Amino acid sequence: MRVESIEDILRVLEAHPEWRLKLLQVLGMSELVYLPARLEAYQQENREQLEAFRQEFRERLEAYRQENQEQLEAFRQEFRERLEAYRQEAREQIEALRQEFRERLEAYRQESRAQLEAYQQETRERFDRLENAVAQLMEAVAESRRMEQQLAAGLEESRRVESELRDAIEDLRQIQAKLLKDVAILKGSDRERYYRERAHAIFGRYLRKVQLLNMGDLLDEIEARTELSDEDADELMSADAIFYAVKKKTREPVYVVLEASWVVDEGDMERAIRRATILQRLGYPAVPVVAGAEVATPVIKAATEGSVVLALDGKVLGEALLK
Repeated sequence: MRVESIEDILRVLEAHPEWRLKLLQVLGMSELVYLPARLEAYQQENREQLEAFRQEFRERLEAYRQENQEQLEAFRQEFRERLEAYRQEAREQIEALRQEFRERLEAYRQESRAQLEAYQQETRERFDRLENAVAQLMEAVAESRRMEQQLAAGLEESRRVESELRDAIEDLRQIQAKLLKDVAILKGSDRERYYRERAHAIFGRYLRKVQLLNMGDLLDEIEARTELSDEDADELMSADAIFYAVKKKTREPVYVVLEASWVVDEGDMERAIRRATILQRLGYPAVPVVAGAEVATPVIKAATEGSVVLALDGKVLGEALLK
């Protein structure tokens, strides 16, 4: 017989069962032949041990039940005796509480009657005092009405005086505002005159041939060269002063657009820059300059950064624009 696969081996073993033991011996697995018998013996032994354990458990359970029955009966008897003692003690305590409650209730009734009589007496006395107080209050109300009428008259007079005082204060404020405005104008005019007259000395370190330009002549010159809008013309005419000069080092021409006031603020700086920008757009090398006796912090910062020239009582800041 030719064997070529495991199926062929199985068919041979089915045809010759007596060969199976020999095959197991060759494979070293002959013990497997006796395994079913051993397994049956093991199962039988386990069944016998389990039956013995069950019998022992039944006996112990029965003994435990008998012992607990006796203890339970003793506990029940003890519980009945304690319960009866507790009930008797509770009845005695309840009776004592009832007696104490009756005594306290009677004492409270007697005390309440005494307090009620005292309260009634005090109420009558308070009512009498209240009648007297009401009478005094009516008199006080009548007096208060008379005083209220007098106060109303006084208040009306006070309002009239207050109105006159407010009018006077408003007049003083208007006068003060006008005076401040006039003083500011006078100070500004003084600064304009100061820098117009001393421009050659103030800017002499940086400029030569400083000349104050006539605004009419400057506008005629600009209009002869290019078209000038009315808005730009008005801006240039509003400038405090425009100077023509040449730079000391480079000899280049420069137009100084000046805004002067006693206190130089951002508005002055913006006007100077705006008017210098108009000239620059028209082809004139213009420089914005602000001048005064006092100056706002933002203007100092702008001059330090080189956006504008600041002349402060003859001292110049941001002079790089003039060099």
